[in-house]
Amino acid sequence: MAKSYQLVAWTDKGKVRMIPSQLKAYISEEVQHLNRINERVRYGTYHEVGDLLKVSCAYEKLALSLLDLGQTKAAFLLLAEAALCCTASYNNWHKT
Repeated sequence: MAKSYQLVAWTDKGKVRMIPSQLKAYISEEVQHLNRINERVRYGTYHEVGDLLKVSCAYEKLALSLLDLGQTKAAFLLLAEAALCCTASYNNWHKT
């Protein structure tokens, strides 16, 4: 019985590369993880800021992974989302 293998990821000039189907599956799994974290944000409570920081960190972590995979545009959009989730709630602004 012969075993067959398929190359799905490799490094090229210090960057990790993946075949498109594997990259799509990875991103899909990570986005599902982000959605689960986002659903747990307790808006309007004492915990809101900490919860939003967790969401922001998850966006940033995925963005950095995508940068390593050469997905610059997608990484930039995720970093923008990371910043937006920390500033979009009115509870995070203080009038002086």
